[in-house]
Amino acid sequence: MRTIVIICGVRPQYIKAKALYRELVASGISPGNIKTVDTGQHYDAELCDRIIDEIALPIDLRIKHARDASALAIIAASITQLEIFLSSYTVEKPLVVVFGDANPALSGCLAAVKLGCPVLHVEAGARRDPSEQEHLNSKIIDSVAKVKLCVTERAVANLVAEGNGENTHLSGDMAIRWYAELVQEISAGCAWAPNSPILVTLHRPNNMSRPLIDILVAELLQQPRAVNWILHPRSIPYLQQYSGRPGNIKFLQPLSFYAVLKELSNSQVLITDSGGLAREAVYVKVPVLMRRNTGGWPELRDLNLLRNLSVTAEDIMNGLAWAAAVRSGYPPVNPFYIEGGVEQAIQMIKKELT
Repeated sequence: MRTIVIICGVRPQYIKAKALYRELVASGISPGNIKTVDTGQHYDAELCDRIIDEIALPIDLRIKHARDASALAIIAASITQLEIFLSSYTVEKPLVVVFGDANPALSGCLAAVKLGCPVLHVEAGARRDPSEQEHLNSKIIDSVAKVKLCVTERAVANLVAEGNGENTHLSGDMAIRWYAELVQEISAGCAWAPNSPILVTLHRPNNMSRPLIDILVAELLQQPRAVNWILHPRSIPYLQQYSGRPGNIKFLQPLSFYAVLKELSNSQVLITDSGGLAREAVYVKVPVLMRRNTGGWPELRDLNLLRNLSVTAEDIMNGLAWAAAVRSGYPPVNPFYIEGGVEQAIQMIKKELT
């Protein structure tokens, strides 16, 4: 059987990699035929090692690069070291799996294509903001992937419209069965109430500005409910001046994957710039205020479960009022679930491995 090599390197990809690993093993594929590579794009002991250890994701190769390296330097190091790793399979080229649109997926795709390894793209066709690098990454990967697994019908339509609809499968979220287990376990005993806290976490570079952070903090300080703000290494310098001050905002050190899900379960609304966290919020029925111009999942906006947030006093106030109404009547719907989608996707993967 052909080896399957899973490439990951940022928080959401570790979680997706673990979910796929579980599905593959449960389908009868030997763990020895599954290899995982960590490119360490956002390396931080709290954000990477802690999550990998917590979810027990086996790592077979860690890409080595300077911890303060630029995005291009990390991509270059990843491609160089992946060439050595993938080339070690001399009998049959491995199937390379990449997730979404972050740089680890681009690195894995480029290395695989140059070496003649087939590429399977999980979360294919998920076009976001054309001004963002991730949008271009996704289009590049889809242009060469042998198999494309799509989370939603919109993603399939995107690929068809681009003339790239062949070998496409509507799988839904490949992590959905693991999430169902986790949410049942982690949210047990969580008692959401109308006065539940606001959960905040931001990390994208375009949100790391003094004026933006100051306006958001000022508005949140006026809220009658508690605010739990999960720190990120990138946001800490902008929030240090508020630490220890009296008020309703509590700053939390970077949390584990399970701890984040528990915080989400107990929250009124999530304010974030992370598409991965926005997806997780669906599983615990929490509305999302997305601090990006057009980023996030369009499907959630269509269902009125996500709203983009500009940082003005009026928009923050209106957004929080909107979230309170959505949270109290969150619909019993999950746009990332496709009946039988995961099972069929696993069969497609196994076919590629034989």
